[in-house]
Amino acid sequence: MTTAAYDCTFEGTVRRINPAVDPATRTFEVEIQLANTTGALKSGSFAKAAIETRFDSAVPTVPLEAVVRFAGITKIFLVEKGRAREMQVGVGTATDRWVEIVGAKIPTNAQVVTSGQTVLSDGAPVYVRPSSVSARGSERQPARD
Repeated sequence: MTTAAYDCTFEGTVRRINPAVDPATRTFEVEIQLANTTGALKSGSFAKAAIETRFDSAVPTVPLEAVVRFAGITKIFLVEKGRAREMQVGVGTATDRWVEIVGAKIPTNAQVVTSGQTVLSDGAPVYVRPSSVSARGSERQPARD
């Protein structure tokens, strides 16, 4: 959970789920219990929550900025032997930083292009800036709805 008042996240546990779903908005109430040992969170405050619904370490994810959409085609570029390789993909669940890749087999520890894709074509030489993020690295975030 995050709030506008603090630049951090608060973790909690879902305690109750209201089984009644609003058919117009498809929303329902959820009660989350979290530790507030410092008293930072005040009753009646507004918050934004993300609930982890599943985690599958075998599902490939890439940084959101790696995905390119053009003329109805969704693709990413991988770096192989100093050259860009275009790969058409489908996208699944996304967070504000990561997106799940479906319908394509991304090699383990593949390097994914995250900037400059508008000037790339399949087979074009690329310059790789040092980074510690990979397509299927441990930095991935769990899927959230």
